Amino acid sequence: MSPAPSALVASSVRVKAPSTGAALIRMLPAAVASAVLSQWVFKCVYEALATPLTYAVVNSLKRVEGLDVFDRETDFRPVAF
Repeated sequence: MSPAPSALVASSVRVKAPSTGAALIRMLPAAVASAVLSQWVFKCVYEALATPLTYAVVNSLKRVEGLDVFDRETDFRPVAF
């Protein structure tokens, strides 16, 4: 007598699930490292390209508003001696 089809499916799932999980666990550090590296490169390139535009916008706003604020007598030391 042959086993029921549901028993065959269940046994194949039990056998394949641990190997699939182990493969995912082995791939996870490489995938995370790749994602972190690519996001870091993207951020650096974006900031390098956006910095001149940011300076232009800030300088034009300062010129239009006639305001350029400096902290001349502010003490930023966390511990006063």
